[in-house]
Amino acid sequence: MTALLTRRYLVEYARRPVNVILLVVVPVVFVALSAGVVADFAKLLGGTGDTPSLEAATAGWAGAFLAGVGGFFHVAGSRRADRRLALAGTRPVKIVVARLASGLLLVLLAAGGALLALAARTGIVDVPRTVGATVMFAVVYLGIGAAVGALVHDEVNGSLIILFVWILDVFLGPAMAGGTSALTRVLPTHFVTLVLMDAASGHAGALGDLGAALLWTFGGLAASAAIFVRTTRAQEAQIGSEREPAGGAGWPRGSGTGSASTGGTSSCGCCCSRCRWC
Repeated sequence: MTALLTRRYLVEYARRPVNVILLVVVPVVFVALSAGVVADFAKLLGGTGDTPSLEAATAGWAGAFLAGVGGFFHVAGSRRADRRLALAGTRPVKIVVARLASGLLLVLLAAGGALLALAARTGIVDVPRTVGATVMFAVVYLGIGAAVGALVHDEVNGSLIILFVWILDVFLGPAMAGGTSALTRVLPTHFVTLVLMDAASGHAGALGDLGAALLWTFGGLAASAAIFVRTTRAQEAQIGSEREPAGGAGWPRGSGTGSASTGGTSSCGCCCSRCRWC
């Protein structure tokens, strides 16, 4: 069931060609056109790292933003369909795993486009480090986008929240501002950026910079999955209670008898008596 749902979610996403185009075109344009400018700007702000590492960070930032926004709409745009699946008997855990698995495949596509653009423009000095860190950028923001999509119903507000987090993360992070204060250390990709630039933080503790980056990556994704499962179960229970008839009466009461002509409501109290559920 999980594999089937993952495949169907990807098909659903691909039915809107604009989504697929954004996943590939936006990272390419962002990295190809702005990598050098962003690196120069970061140096003026006192960022950490040399020019190649700062340009490599642009691939991670592009992949992160698209993963966050894409993850948000991937969850928020299918909230009603996921509710119906849960009501039909599918376990919420399977729905969430399939939704996040399809999201991971999509963010890998975005990260791949950004890396290809970086390789074409400046080349990649340390391929394993750059590829791994860019994927971690995308996975971290996939978790953020999925969590926001599960909690925030308004699409504009959700998009603004992700944009706000991304701006703080980029411009207060070690690449741009060289931020090492206690406040900036809690930013989502603080340690991932340090790993990408091969710059020791000195404040990662026993985990080390790579361990802290992996904790943010997989811990954040697990936390967002838990939030997603909880909201799906809550929505399932809420909708199920709304479909129960008032006063404990059976479903058949009011099914098309008399009240339709008088404009009355059905036993569920929320629709006319022509409702097929009643």
